[in-house]
Amino acid sequence: MRKIPVNKLKPGMVLACKVRDGRGGLLLDEDSVLNNRRIARLKKAGISRVFIKDFMLEDVEATDFISDETREEAIKILKKAFQHLVKGSEADLASVEAGVQKIIWEVSRNTCQMISLTDVRTCDSFIFAHSVNVCALSIYTGVLLGLTEDQLRILGLGALFHDIGKTMLDGDLLYKPGPLTDEEMAQVRKHPIAGYEILRRCADLDPLVARVALEHHERLDGSGYPKGLKGKKIHLFSRIVAVVNVFDALISDRPYRRAYLPHEAAAIIEKEAESKFDPEIVRVFMENVALYPIGTVVELSNGEVGMVIDVNKGQQARPIVRLLPPEGKKEAGEWQELDLSKQMDLYIVRVLEDQPFPDH
Repeated sequence: MRKIPVNKLKPGMVLACKVRDGRGGLLLDEDSVLNNRRIARLKKAGISRVFIKDFMLEDVEATDFISDETREEAIKILKKAFQHLVKGSEADLASVEAGVQKIIWEVSRNTCQMISLTDVRTCDSFIFAHSVNVCALSIYTGVLLGLTEDQLRILGLGALFHDIGKTMLDGDLLYKPGPLTDEEMAQVRKHPIAGYEILRRCADLDPLVARVALEHHERLDGSGYPKGLKGKKIHLFSRIVAVVNVFDALISDRPYRRAYLPHEAAAIIEKEAESKFDPEIVRVFMENVALYPIGTVVELSNGEVGMVIDVNKGQQARPIVRLLPPEGKKEAGEWQELDLSKQMDLYIVRVLEDQPFPDH
């Protein structure tokens, strides 16, 4: 499958993944054949990119490290839990923990797989979809760091609830399409404390869950908020969530900017690895991120264009690329493939999101 901007969709293209609206409802199902009306629905819903099926990738399987069903179930459980906790009533924490345990189970089985997210979300569904992704990514990182099962459970809960304080913000502020004023930013920066206050009132939650909500915007050099904590005064779980929270936020569309591509997000985080983020956590996390996920269209240093069909773990910047076929050459055996881990004279120059490819 190939991820392309919605404004480049054409009638006849086929969706490779489900698309959901901001309330979690199904907007269009997998295998939906696009027409002008369906493309207009995607645009109206605020979807900027979708995954489509591509004949060049028919023999290539691209899977997420957690299933679509697990993600959908976790989002539904999280929404209900948020509603109850914010009102001060009892939440069904047994269901929340069961959802986290399911994510732990799936992630633990798939740590040999590179991180390559395939969910499509609207800007107004950001809090819930983002929270579930941060939960899964944090658990993935925790497994690689050797955390125990109980530590993974608490980390997962902390990551899942890390942004609960944002539910106390005005929606117009949360989804403002332009830059925030200083006053508005000051309001946004209150959400870790708001989240901490909500979670600490829940006697059935480990205190570390609330601490993660409080500390996930702290930075090693003291430049974070709300307390300006430094170094190891920030809990390990909070330091993990800090890294994956920023990564997932960067690769997500926001009302005020387009999503960064994975390699762009990785470069931003790695630049600040020593001063703001825990270098070891960044190293472990980034060693397992697909910088150019399967289906990414790239231009090589020799001017040729192709599609990423596989990722080389440990050499994420050097995937296997299937070159754009000559006119009329549409059979797999006729395509040329380059393994950049073995072609050291070639490298990726840029990603071409708008590259037109031959139709089926």
